[in-house]
Amino acid sequence: MTNLNIFSAGSFLPPTGILASAKLAIVGEYPTYREIQVKELFAGGTGRILTKALSQVGLTKSDCYLTYVIKDLDNAWQSRWDSKAHEFRPQGQQYVSALQQELSELKSNFIVACGEIALKALTGKTGIYNWRGSVIESTLIPGKWVIPCLHPSTVLPPQCIYLNQWLIGFDIKRAAGAARKKTYTPYKCIIETDPPYSRILHYIYSVLPKATLIAFDIEAYKKQVDCISFSTTPRHAISIPFYSSESGNLWSSEQELEIWKGIAKVLEDPKIEKVGQNLSFDNSFLLNRYGICPVNCHDTMVAQQVACPDFKKNLGFITSIHTELPFHKDEGKDWDGVWQNRWAYNAKDSLVCRIALKSQLKDLEEQGNLVTYDRQRGIIEPLVFLQEHGVKADVDWIRKKSLELEVEIHRKREELDELAGQELNPNSPKQLKEYFHGKLGYTPYKNKGKISYNNIAMKRLKRKGVKEAEKILDIRRLRKQLGTYVKTELFDSDGRLRCSYNPVGTRYSRLSSSGNIFGTGTNMQNWPHVLLWCLMTDPHYVGYAMDLSNAENRIVAYQGKVRKMIQAFEEEVDTHSLTGSMIFGGTWQEIKAEDTAKIMCDLGDGTKTKRQWAKPVNHGSNYGIGYKALALKLEIPEKEGQFLLGSYHKGYPEVREIYHDSIKAQLYKNRTITNLMGRKTVFLGEINHMLLKEAYSCIPQGTVGDVINERGMSYVYDNPELFSPIELLGQVHDEIQFQIPSPSHPTRPVSWEDHAKMVKLIKTNLEIPLVAHGREFVIPVDTTLFKRFKNGKDLTSKQVDQEGSKVAKLLEKTWEGVKEKTTKKAKEM
Repeated sequence: MTNLNIFSAGSFLPPTGILASAKLAIVGEYPTYREIQVKELFAGGTGRILTKALSQVGLTKSDCYLTYVIKDLDNAWQSRWDSKAHEFRPQGQQYVSALQQELSELKSNFIVACGEIALKALTGKTGIYNWRGSVIESTLIPGKWVIPCLHPSTVLPPQCIYLNQWLIGFDIKRAAGAARKKTYTPYKCIIETDPPYSRILHYIYSVLPKATLIAFDIEAYKKQVDCISFSTTPRHAISIPFYSSESGNLWSSEQELEIWKGIAKVLEDPKIEKVGQNLSFDNSFLLNRYGICPVNCHDTMVAQQVACPDFKKNLGFITSIHTELPFHKDEGKDWDGVWQNRWAYNAKDSLVCRIALKSQLKDLEEQGNLVTYDRQRGIIEPLVFLQEHGVKADVDWIRKKSLELEVEIHRKREELDELAGQELNPNSPKQLKEYFHGKLGYTPYKNKGKISYNNIAMKRLKRKGVKEAEKILDIRRLRKQLGTYVKTELFDSDGRLRCSYNPVGTRYSRLSSSGNIFGTGTNMQNWPHVLLWCLMTDPHYVGYAMDLSNAENRIVAYQGKVRKMIQAFEEEVDTHSLTGSMIFGGTWQEIKAEDTAKIMCDLGDGTKTKRQWAKPVNHGSNYGIGYKALALKLEIPEKEGQFLLGSYHKGYPEVREIYHDSIKAQLYKNRTITNLMGRKTVFLGEINHMLLKEAYSCIPQGTVGDVINERGMSYVYDNPELFSPIELLGQVHDEIQFQIPSPSHPTRPVSWEDHAKMVKLIKTNLEIPLVAHGREFVIPVDTTLFKRFKNGKDLTSKQVDQEGSKVAKLLEKTWEGVKEKTTKKAKEM
């Protein structure tokens, strides 16, 4: 019998169900006040969520044994559970003992542990978000198996994590499926660590070459690979170590060379498929340190992002969804100097990738996303090239700019202090509160319920004419430049900038970039335009940037059947000027003429032309921005934001009536949006204003990313017979950048005729027509020649459409102009 003396009689909530016949036991954390009142476990909203998850596997709450770890609720709560340490206090241990006694007669072999407290009580483990979905033997009741599950209450206020209901449903399904079996056998596999040299040679020279799919993973220590693992079957993985702190290098130089030669032969064999997690990192590391360039690679991280971008894409989450293996990623943090543990962890990573890929490919095939996945994994190799090649930088200019920024920041600080009549730290919430709220009397801005003086708060004050807020924004912007980009330590010793690129850094298809493992590099995608002067081509190279002209606007126009916008594109009317005419009146020609003449508009602070106001309205309005958000973004009064947005939608009614409405209809139908390159993006979040804004951008942004990745970067990299002289430099949103040796290159000159041929081929491939509602359209490609990234000269799509010899002469002439312009600019600086 369970000891009932520990429970508070007035708030005791007993379990329900029959231990001997329950198909599944579900253990929650503790009752709510409402559940105590109605005398029902998992009542209200949590009950609805649990009932829904059970119904999906043909069960009801009455089919289960329901209980809580803590079965009462009173003011002594803190004496039972330490929420910070995730530990039971002494009084709480009595509840765990009572639970052990209670469940000792449970016939079912499976228990669902809902929430952190239940997980700790039944398994001794913590971290419900990590362990959910795993099958773990109970430490409380040996012989019983526990499937941790997120608590249904996390879907409800105050947490409101809507996506958790999908994970709860998945974990209940796993538990129900396992419970239907008479016996349960945990997934068995062989993890081989610290093999002898003879075994290693046999494995890499005899076993790996015969495999059709090889999973691999590396671990780096002191910027070298200390072990590498492989898995060729779903039941075996081996880790090959090279180093331990106790023994130092484990092999002689000759032995290690022989091992790496065999590994290189396998990883570089295009006939053997490989798979790993986040291989743009592993492959880049192998290339940088060992000259090994793996090819024909699958990537479980890429597959996860394409299939379900709403959830995490780390290997721990992938393990919980696509394998029967328990969570193991904490072992990578907690190996505590025991090298055997590190090697076992390394091997498990490969094993997970080997097992998970089959399940992921099945999901992608059912979605119709296999082609999308192959496209996205196809950019791993060019990204590895970008990461290793890098971009030449003017480090001396960076040093000079750093000093200039420090002087400018100091000057701005003095101006701020003079305006405020006191010293005012732009990053001190305390001082800013005392000044803006206390001294000036402005109502504080709240972010998530807390008073904030972030940039949004400063923009709101600036919009009210508060000069101090404007100075603070300037200082923060300059400090951001200085602290993030204008730093010599970002550049390698050879004067190059090398970033780490993430092929699934955004929801759709765009890349993201960051610093690399070697401590250099930064975010290239957000590099401030004003600082692009420091990035350049190598000597005797011509730089090219090819970008899709007004791409997202065009896609919205054709996908939304926006009549006036389509007409403007097909008649080569400047769309920003057209939008300006709809907002301010007059013809688009007049708006463009005013822009050329720099005639400023009275709107805002009077520093922009009508066309300049129209441009951000074009972009933001397509994606469902509200007038308040638009006004804040443009730093203008809300009344003016309302005027701009209302005028836009009056001129282009189809954006809302056709484009936005079609997106909403598709979300409510099957939560899936398909872009013009066939990528299907599933939206599992709550369908609200924020999700709709994301969905509106899905087709334009996803299409542009897929086009520039496949038809631009991959096309160049995968066709060396056409583009062998080209060296990729970068990819930013709707643009690829590369360099080609000039005709005057001392060792590998390339004629202007060959330049023209390659540029025209890339342009033609990027301009393959897209189709929206059965109507073909082309996104024209503009070409810029540059020596410094910021100081190039543009060529229109029509200019590059000319006959090859004419384009060659045009490129030569343009390049001379670029060099002259760059030299002049350098002297001015």
